[in-house]
Amino acid sequence: MELNRDLYIRLKFLSMLSACSWKLTQKGISESIGISSTTASKYVNGVFLPSTKRAQKLMAELSEICSMESLLKEALSSGPLTYPEVLNVTSKDVSLILWASLELLAKVKDLQFEKILTVEGGGTVIGSIMASIVDVSLVYGLRNSYVEGSYAGRVGRALGKYSSFVAIPKGALRRGERVLIVDDVMSTGKTISALKHIGESARARVVGIGVLAVQGNSGLKKFKNENLHYLVSL
Repeated sequence: MELNRDLYIRLKFLSMLSACSWKLTQKGISESIGISSTTASKYVNGVFLPSTKRAQKLMAELSEICSMESLLKEALSSGPLTYPEVLNVTSKDVSLILWASLELLAKVKDLQFEKILTVEGGGTVIGSIMASIVDVSLVYGLRNSYVEGSYAGRVGRALGKYSSFVAIPKGALRRGERVLIVDDVMSTGKTISALKHIGESARARVVGIGVLAVQGNSGLKKFKNENLHYLVSL
């Protein structure tokens, strides 16, 4: 696993510039970071890109007026769903998810993982971005779908008498592989526990957990001794 520094910095700047435009006017951003509105528009639309050094300087100036943490907290908690979920963010501006995923990737890059393990839903959005940037494989569990010859982890009690579970085919993970568990929001920690159980059942090595946000203390207490990384608390 290797993180291309130049690619990372430029992608982060572009996603940051686009996401901040969701709350601030492009004119206001341009004036604050010392570039014209035309140049800002061309950056966002990919007409041309700043150098790595220039992108770093502009990011430092932009961070003075725009906070990823505050944008992410607001976007996760308000939208078509009444609970925190990535869909609430992507329905407004997908660039914020790119920015947040890059920030999370920076926190976990030293774990040297070989695969990302997540679950269908918001986790696949984040996991796909992170996996593509560092060129590792992505494995996602299916919710409540029977997979013949699978590893499964119980999440909890679903409607009626049936249990809610996550499953992946046995060949998706291999013994000894270094696996990073990724999801969007962790509250009770049950989904993360199910994914961790799956990884351990496959004899893979779970090297860490990365989530965009944590809600409440239940999940934090459950994984206080694990290599847990997150961006915001809700």
